[in-house]
Amino acid sequence: MGRPLTSHEDEVDRLSVEGIERLNASFQDLLVLQQLTQGANLVGRTVTYEVPGTPGVQRGVVDGVSVQNGRLVATIGGTNVPVELIRGIERPPA
Repeated sequence: MGRPLTSHEDEVDRLSVEGIERLNASFQDLLVLQQLTQGANLVGRTVTYEVPGTPGVQRGVVDGVSVQNGRLVATIGGTNVPVELIRGIERPPA
C-alpha cells in the first residue's frame, strides 16, 4: 500500500473536489442560460405542437419559456409544452 496522506495533501484533495463541484455547478448554470437564450427566440412566435394522447397538432403563440427539471418548456396559452413536442415555427408577419 502507499503511504498515508499528510494533512496538507488531504487539504489539497478536498480543495480539488470542491473546485470541481463549483465548476460543475457553473456549467449547469451556463447550460440553463443557453437553453433560455435559445428558447427566447420562440417568444411571440406561433408554433404547432403535439399534445400527448390527442390526435393531430395544436397551434398557439409562445408566451414565455422556462427550464423545468432540466428541460426547456414553452408556455403556450397557459399550458407548459416541452420544446421537443413543438413541430413547427411560423414566420412572424412581415
